[in-house]
Amino acid sequence: MFIFGFKLSKNSNHNPGSRQQVPDVYEVNTIVWIYSRKAIFSEKRRIPKKTLIFKTPINRSIDIDTKNDINKINFYLKKYEK
Repeated sequence: MFIFGFKLSKNSNHNPGSRQQVPDVYEVNTIVWIYSRKAIFSEKRRIPKKTLIFKTPINRSIDIDTKNDINKINFYLKKYEK
């Protein structure tokens, strides 16, 4: 699923009042990054304005930073091995 028209989150003094009024938040993963060099250098930002987001299920996008993350992957591999 592609997500269009997203906004990057920034620190804000705005108090939304309740969780229901807060916009959806997504964590950036590193599954795929495709940019032209021109887009990055001309906009001088890490994520160019015309970027599309592809939403992935949490169990299919585990960042490997720690041994615990490797344990999670092994768990999922064993669970779905059959």
